[in-house]
Amino acid sequence: MQATKTQFPSRSTTKLSGAPVGDVVRANEAPARPFGFGSTKTRKDIDWGRKIFHVTGGSLIAFLYLGFDLSKTTGLWILGSIAVPFILFDFLRLTRPGLNQLVHRIFGKIMRSEEKQSLSTASWLFVAAFISVALFSREVAALGAIFVGFADPAASYFGIRFGKAKLPWGKSLEGTLGSFAAAAIAGVGFCLIFGLTHLLALVFIGALAAAIAEALPLKKIDDNFTIPVLAGLVMHLSYSSLVGLPLV
Repeated sequence: MQATKTQFPSRSTTKLSGAPVGDVVRANEAPARPFGFGSTKTRKDIDWGRKIFHVTGGSLIAFLYLGFDLSKTTGLWILGSIAVPFILFDFLRLTRPGLNQLVHRIFGKIMRSEEKQSLSTASWLFVAAFISVALFSREVAALGAIFVGFADPAASYFGIRFGKAKLPWGKSLEGTLGSFAAAAIAGVGFCLIFGLTHLLALVFIGALAAAIAEALPLKKIDDNFTIPVLAGLVMHLSYSSLVGLPLV
């Protein structure tokens, strides 16, 4: 009786490029490169470059707005002059594959793979900042920018590192709590720097709203838009009853 020869997968066709020597995988198990180019980072990756961009962007908007004592009109003109060309360029790259590919090669360290077919985080942030400055007081708009700068990166970090208890729609409770804590601490620090101690009670309400906004299962709207706008709206509506209350 002739022994049957065992068939093994061919390394030449199934070995994943870049895998350690000896690792053999099926060809159809190799992870596809999202959209074929640029960054492969997703929301499940801890991306420190992106987090630094978030913190820096939100803080700059807040500190420049109050630090230079800009009026609402001046703030809108400055934001508009930056936001409109940026957003138009964002739409342009989505209709020009070559340009889109170039942008993701250059900014791949701070862009996610899903941004290859959607507006970038920066566009959402600029739109949210413009709406916040237009609708809310200077202090509320500035706090909204602080919240988006710190709440979103904290939610991602704590969710990825420590997330075990899942909310019904998939996000983690640990990420939401981390988001609230980071927003509250940053908001309190901002108020102390600018002498806005009468707004300390308002900060915690806004931080809670920011954490909830980040946790909402909205797939078509970026949380860089929902966090400052929803947190700003809650603070705006709560201002008359909370402003001036002691921290305790």
